[in-house]
Amino acid sequence: MSTWLLERARTLALANSPSRKTLVIDYDGVIHDQNDGWRDGAVYGPPIPGAIEELQNRIAGGWSIAVVTARHHDLHHDVARWLEKHAGLETVVCEKRHAYWHGPKVLVTNVKCGALAYIDDNAIHFNPRNGGWSTALAALPYSPDDVLTIGGRE
Repeated sequence: MSTWLLERARTLALANSPSRKTLVIDYDGVIHDQNDGWRDGAVYGPPIPGAIEELQNRIAGGWSIAVVTARHHDLHHDVARWLEKHAGLETVVCEKRHAYWHGPKVLVTNVKCGALAYIDDNAIHFNPRNGGWSTALAALPYSPDDVLTIGGRE
């Protein structure tokens, strides 16, 4: 476990935060290998290596897990069925907005509830003590129209 994550876990535990026992994990690219494109939202890929074992171990250890997806709410039941099939985990599909999630079932949602950490393959880490905004998006131009012109690739 990274020093940062362990320190955050200790801080939230000492504060008795409702988010101290919850991990929010992105579905596509972190748990589910969507290696062949979007396919109109179909859930078809295999698990990312190690994902199922990690989910099972964390739940067995007492963590609450929320799986977050950008997929339309109508497809959340497909995600839940995939998790049940591949991981043997009980799931619940979010029918309302949860500020926090606790329990042995995996929550499938498109809302990021309070958590110790968010695991996402497309995230940019923001650290106010290590440059903050001056480093978080430093490599990205202010205009999306400039993306292709930077580095001589136009």
